[in-house]
Amino acid sequence: MTPKVSVKCWWGFATAADRQRVEAVIRRGVRSGLCRSDILTAAELIEDMGDNLFQWILRDKNHILHALLPDRRRSLEYEPRSHDRELVPKGNCLTESNFLIRQLYKNCY
Repeated sequence: MTPKVSVKCWWGFATAADRQRVEAVIRRGVRSGLCRSDILTAAELIEDMGDNLFQWILRDKNHILHALLPDRRRSLEYEPRSHDRELVPKGNCLTESNFLIRQLYKNCY
């Protein structure tokens, strides 16, 4: 598993304190001159990578995570979304932290 994929997977399970620590590392890198000052925040980077991965999973039927996607929607008369999949019920905070569940519900309200 590449580092990019693993970061996207655990980001949903990170606490606010964990996320702040990651952001602090990036800010220190900018102050130290190790990063450009116009670098995206960790949250923005993770969101962009997550969107790209989710679109890849949707397109590539051979992707290992493709089998975990819910069925396609039967009717497209609903509100437009970035995907054509059924929304699965959210059970608890553990399932809401799951990468695929987060991407399915992203921007659907």
